[in-house]
Amino acid sequence: MQGEMQEVDTLAGASGDGTSGTVRLTAVPMVINHILVPALCDLRAAAPGLRLELIAEARDLSLLRGEADIALRLARPTEGGQGVLARKLGDIDYAAFALRDAARDLPWIGYETRMQYLPQAAALTRAAEIEGAAQVSVNDAETLFRLVCSGHGKTLLPRIIGGAEPRLVELPFRHGALPRRELWLMLRRELRDLKRVRLVADWVEGVLSARMSQAQPACSPDHGEDGDNP
Repeated sequence: MQGEMQEVDTLAGASGDGTSGTVRLTAVPMVINHILVPALCDLRAAAPGLRLELIAEARDLSLLRGEADIALRLARPTEGGQGVLARKLGDIDYAAFALRDAARDLPWIGYETRMQYLPQAAALTRAAEIEGAAQVSVNDAETLFRLVCSGHGKTLLPRIIGGAEPRLVELPFRHGALPRRELWLMLRRELRDLKRVRLVADWVEGVLSARMSQAQPACSPDHGEDGDNP
């Protein structure tokens, strides 16, 4: 019932030129905070009547249940079938980063044990076993970013985020292949012809395309063969 009511609200929210109304967009906190929010002024200027709900969630919200209209995922989607449209935007490369001018013997900051299913978590565990781990672990990439920016250690971050942060410097990674994760854009099929939904989806794609094209490795990358090139 809640999903049906949200769908009615979404479909009924259009007015004027079709860009007014609400669009709910979900992604992991790091993507929203470091990529989408800095580019939000362009979208607001293009659609003053648009109300954008940015839902920063580490878990995957359900498009089919109406928890969001558009989703960005860091893995190939498994939800939706014919009810969801999905398109791969590219690959997110990870790299090692530390605070600029920090000591070179910093420990690796990684994820708690339950997060080892993430490719970057497994790579960090491998590196920490060789070089040493910090006395802190996290379950959230945003917390990891803050710890590294505060000088508590080094870690693996998406290059499109770590490379854009002037406080950080990219380091060589000598412990096997660096992670690479697929980036997918998803939206509810029944909303694809709504102008405001298409506007937000196009904006997201443009922002991410620009950021990925700017993310050049400062060190020689070492990636596995399990990711596709954009």
